[in-house]
Amino acid sequence: MIALTSPILRAEDKLMIAGIQGSSQSSYSYLGLIQPLEKSTLGKGWYRKILISHLTYRYLQTNPNTGININATAPGIEGGFGHAWSGLPWSLDLSATVGYRNISLSPISPAADDKGGIFTLNPQIQARYQFTEKLDADLLANHSLGQGNTYARERLGWRLASGTRIGPELIQVYGKTYHNTQMGFFASMPLANSWTVELNVGRSHSQTLGDATYGGI
Repeated sequence: MIALTSPILRAEDKLMIAGIQGSSQSSYSYLGLIQPLEKSTLGKGWYRKILISHLTYRYLQTNPNTGININATAPGIEGGFGHAWSGLPWSLDLSATVGYRNISLSPISPAADDKGGIFTLNPQIQARYQFTEKLDADLLANHSLGQGNTYARERLGWRLASGTRIGPELIQVYGKTYHNTQMGFFASMPLANSWTVELNVGRSHSQTLGDATYGGI
């Protein structure tokens, strides 16, 4: 799972991003930097990015006799390049990174194939369409080759007079050993000095572990 688009500090030549989201079933935190290449600007043209992250998740490993709850911890780092296009009423961003993630399991499971150090290739797409001055929709989706995970998030946003953007969100996370569906709401609020804070909250359903509440910033 790679979920990562909440800007915290924007400058003319760089964008810092950071965030954390969690529930009783999983958590994800990240810190990254996006920097346009020469003759490009934020949102238009080529850029480089680097990201460090920490992922935890739980899943139920089953066999003919019993089921075991496995807890996974997976810190990682990745870096790569992308290209962004923007216009009215749409924007599109395609990127790819190469990374390394180290997965630890507790209790140790000899049968699990998703443990140890893994090199990953991570293609990603971001797209937004502006229906009206206030209403828009966006998509963020990526896949981790090597780890075998897919993440997809769809949002419908409504912009208030204050500039705050609010709306519903749907998140699907697929892995080799788990499948989570999250449904909730988000709010993205511009602050002073080009800072932005984004909050989300909702309910998460795991194929094997049931329901839980999630939240993030």
